[in-house]
Amino acid sequence: MSTVVKNPTPKQKFAETPMRVSRHRQLIESEAFDQAADAAMLEYERQLSMVPFDNFNACAAAHLRKVGAHEFLQTFRNLCETPTTPMIKLNDNLDHRS
Repeated sequence: MSTVVKNPTPKQKFAETPMRVSRHRQLIESEAFDQAADAAMLEYERQLSMVPFDNFNACAAAHLRKVGAHEFLQTFRNLCETPTTPMIKLNDNLDHRS
């Protein structure tokens, strides 16, 4: 069976270059990025909170935008991480003969 991915996802295309992955991990692990991302998120939430409370549709839209920003930041931080498949234990301690 071929392991060639014919239609890679953007995440798979990004992870093809080891130098790109290592630079991204350095960026994510840096304290400067962490502080800047937190400050930007707080500022964005502050701006969204300026919606007047009498417009409930705008309040709902602001909440969805905030959730989307958090999802984007989570995706950005985990861009280089690949899920690991759990190892199957061949020798478990069950006695099937009894």
